[in-house]
Amino acid sequence: MNRDSKLIGRRELVIIALALSLAALAFLTGYQKGWEDHQERQRLSEAEELIAAQAQAPTVVPLRGRRSPPLPSGHPSVPQRDQRGHPSFDCRALKAPVPKAQGEFTIAELLKQKSEAGAEREVTAMVIGAYFGILGTNWYHLCDEPQGQVLVVSSAQRTEAQSLVKARGALSFDYVLSDVYRFPIYMKGAQLSGAQVQDREEARPQGVIEL
Repeated sequence: MNRDSKLIGRRELVIIALALSLAALAFLTGYQKGWEDHQERQRLSEAEELIAAQAQAPTVVPLRGRRSPPLPSGHPSVPQRDQRGHPSFDCRALKAPVPKAQGEFTIAELLKQKSEAGAEREVTAMVIGAYFGILGTNWYHLCDEPQGQVLVVSSAQRTEAQSLVKARGALSFDYVLSDVYRFPIYMKGAQLSGAQVQDREEARPQGVIEL
């Protein structure tokens, strides 16, 4: 009788252990699937956010979408950054269109002139961002319409953020900088003119970032 009781007890223990093992396996499998589903939803959410952000301001496009890649030596450290750490360039800071002379192009109109790549053009715009001494030149983020297109300009001259300038130079389109950014429209080595434009390095203008 005692021997049978012990035998039954052992069988019950084996059954209980097996049931617990199966339950643990089912729990871990469900947890892993739930975690994978969560990660997939997060990836889809990030992709949707990126698409929405690019639709709202399809100007300067980071070439790598999920996380901020290491920036090249000498790249500006800027206060405007998107959710993934990329420096962002847009025209939200501009509250009103920049006045234009009759017949003068807007940045959006210049962007439509891709067949004229290399042609020299002039545009009046507001300096939204100014970054000095980067990769051997100065870089400017120009806008002329709220929520409009960004014109990226490099120039040996200096001017401060929030200054009104005329930029003249040859147009480039879909210009790739250091395999990190694509500038839909870019003016290299532009000649700047305006009340606050400096041809030589003087006192540091306000609103710029020095490295």
